[in-house]
Amino acid sequence: MTKKIILLSITFFTLAVLTPAQNNFSFEEALNHFKKAEYAEALRILSIVEKSDSSKLTAIKLFKIKSLFKIKEFTEARIQAEDFLMNFPGSKYADEVKAIIINIDLSLKNYIGAAQKSLKLLSSTKENYYKNFAEDTFEIIALNKLPAIQVLSLLDTVNENIKPFALLSLSKLYLNNNDKISAIKSLEDLIKNYPSSDKVDEAKRLQKIAGEENRPIKNKRILGVMLPLNNKSVSSAVLDILEGIRFAVDEYNSANDEMIGILVRDTKRDSEQIEQIKNEFDEYSSLSAIIGPLFSDEVNYALEAFSNSSIPIISPTATENNLTQKYKYFFQANPSFELRGKLMAEYIYYVENKTRLAVLNANSGYSVNIADAFVNQFKKLGGQIFARASYQTNTFSMIEQISAFDTFADTLQGIYIPLVDKIDAPVILSNMVQDTNLVREEYNFSIYGNQDWLEAKSFETSTKLSNNLTFTSDYFLDYNDENFRNFSYRFSKKTGKDANRNVLYGYDVTVYLLKSLNDANQNHRTLVDELQSGITYVGLHGNIAFDKNRINKFLNIIRYKNGIFQLVDRFKASE
Repeated sequence: MTKKIILLSITFFTLAVLTPAQNNFSFEEALNHFKKAEYAEALRILSIVEKSDSSKLTAIKLFKIKSLFKIKEFTEARIQAEDFLMNFPGSKYADEVKAIIINIDLSLKNYIGAAQKSLKLLSSTKENYYKNFAEDTFEIIALNKLPAIQVLSLLDTVNENIKPFALLSLSKLYLNNNDKISAIKSLEDLIKNYPSSDKVDEAKRLQKIAGEENRPIKNKRILGVMLPLNNKSVSSAVLDILEGIRFAVDEYNSANDEMIGILVRDTKRDSEQIEQIKNEFDEYSSLSAIIGPLFSDEVNYALEAFSNSSIPIISPTATENNLTQKYKYFFQANPSFELRGKLMAEYIYYVENKTRLAVLNANSGYSVNIADAFVNQFKKLGGQIFARASYQTNTFSMIEQISAFDTFADTLQGIYIPLVDKIDAPVILSNMVQDTNLVREEYNFSIYGNQDWLEAKSFETSTKLSNNLTFTSDYFLDYNDENFRNFSYRFSKKTGKDANRNVLYGYDVTVYLLKSLNDANQNHRTLVDELQSGITYVGLHGNIAFDKNRINKFLNIIRYKNGIFQLVDRFKASE
């Protein structure tokens, strides 16, 4: 359903003729100017009358707010409107003032604020006019102006008295996104739990539109999606990932006769919630695979919940070690910390032909895990680690640690520095500059690292050292690449949003999974075999390929040179 946002029409009230105020101005005169659209003059007179005529104080203040809104003095209009509601909460004009604030948000394109206030007005008003205004405004915003997940988050906390409206809105949103399975479920909940609601008739009408034939049946396939949508710690990154997943499914359905359905469920990053999702997913025999969860802790919850299942689960972002050992149908599209260290060791040894290195890592977090994996693999290949030191993150001096490498300055071909926090990068570089043995003119010193270097700052601290920096990353966006530009155009046209790396985490893994579904039979076992067959998917943010270990074997190799990050290779780890 497409509607234009229509700002609240100004309601005129039949007011008694007032006694003329001082300076021969009256409220009635101000109203006449307002009706003639002479809003600035109306405002001027109202400001004078307000000081001398207290008998119609709330009406005067109301029309001052209206006048300010009409001349687009939105900041002052909001201030006076909020002041009105604070001082006159029981006024008969309170709902109209609330509606004006909503219209201010709409004018400023603050759609989230307008949607929130619309639901609040709907919960509190007793007037049908403002109920209709609030419902229409929210529906227009929900279907046209906000990402689906933000709307779901807003509706998740509504009061019980507007729950039927929330369920109806959800069903429309799901239908808008071609998620007919979820739409039917919302409609059924409304009809079953709120049979006396005035929304039931429309719910039954939408049921017919969705159609019984859109329920999951044997010859249709469904993707489950489990993401932490309403967890307080969740950022917009999760919403972007879901947008990428939805966009990939939408493109697939547009290009194929057989449609793929999606069931999006909120994990809330909670083990009990994930258990409930597992029980619900068990009811769908045509559920082919699950995308998610995102974070390693909730992945652990999911792997425990699904321990007796056979549904393939693929996480776009989880990086913890040993996850794939906990569930034989789990796939890790983002390489683990261990694989990141091993892959860089192989790249340095095989591609750059270097065998003599030192290692500097933080003494906490994943920096230790990555460094350990690097050292073990590098030695296994035949390389030598001449020295290794560790540092406390977020410190100002690392001279002592870096000095530990001075003895081998003539021998070393490079140093591997997996960061745990980008804040440490400028400290490391500046401390290396202070250690003259490591930066003397005749020494060509290479620095290798992990993804945190991509977001680090202050490379100008040492141009020479910075220009010798090479590191791994699970993403790299080439804005000049034709494929990326084409995708970015399609995505922006469809969603109104810019494509970023989080969108691509969701998009790439979904496209890869859908391609594998097409190549495999309907059976879970054949899909698992297809996924771990080693076939490479060339994605927009990076490549994906699994083997029997079910961890993506690809990382991007990136080099920093004269202020620019350059993609050197998409390197695949060995078996």
